[in-house]
Amino acid sequence: MKKAHPTDQDLARWALAKLPPPRGVRGHLEECEACRSKAVQMRRLQETLTAPAAEASLSAKSRVYALLPPPVPRGKTLTAFRRAIMGQASPRLAVAGGLRGEFGVRTYVLESKESEVHLRVEGSGLGTSASLGGLVVRKRASAAGAASGTAWLRVRAEEPRFSPVLRSGEFLFPAPPAKPWILLLDWAGERTRIDSGDLTP
Repeated sequence: MKKAHPTDQDLARWALAKLPPPRGVRGHLEECEACRSKAVQMRRLQETLTAPAAEASLSAKSRVYALLPPPVPRGKTLTAFRRAIMGQASPRLAVAGGLRGEFGVRTYVLESKESEVHLRVEGSGLGTSASLGGLVVRKRASAAGAASGTAWLRVRAEEPRFSPVLRSGEFLFPAPPAKPWILLLDWAGERTRIDSGDLTP
């Protein structure tokens, strides 16, 4: 007389509990390839599900963290950013943009201890949006070596915006609205702050 196959639930219960099946079922598993294969698969599944997860490598973690914007300076960390001094400003220029039409551009040069910050505020024109961009230039070649950095644009009552500062010192934001704003730059070992109120018209 042929014995009935154990149910999947019974096989799973024995596999997950790591218990040997009852004596009668053991004999059936020795004879029945299909049931024996199911029991082995369930045991392997149980081992896989209970195995500790592999730790991500340091390089994988670094790549993930590099995609996240750094925390916005607040409170006491904000005092580490030295205010830049206004050097010179250009008058508002109406630039003929060909098919783009005319758009206004204003440039500013501000100085900090180790760098000059060249800001360019560009209005919107046909096919282009307004932007606030810039270039940080080291005053002395012997100063700390250039590396990528971070820029934050803080506008009152809005979420801070983040832009990388490239190794070349360049950064770019969509132009801030006509509200007071603060630009924070952390590049090549220097932290600089520029307030919109300090830019002379």
